Amino acid sequence: MLLVHGEADTVVPPSRSREAQTALIAANVPVQALFIPGLAHGIDPAGLEAGEALLSRTLTSGASAG
Repeated sequence: MLLVHGEADTVVPPSRSREAQTALIAANVPVQALFIPGLAHGIDPAGLEAGEALLSRTLTSGASAG
């Protein structure tokens, strides 16, 4: 699970993603959280790169398991 959140988000407070991260960890769900300083409600190149890296890892590990 990947959580990407802008620290300057005024639509959904970053605390919501921190709460989700804590709950996922408590449920033993692998989670990576990226909190981006200055980013409002949106995504930036760092968030896109993190998503791409997660998909690449996931798809690569899934292909070798089959």
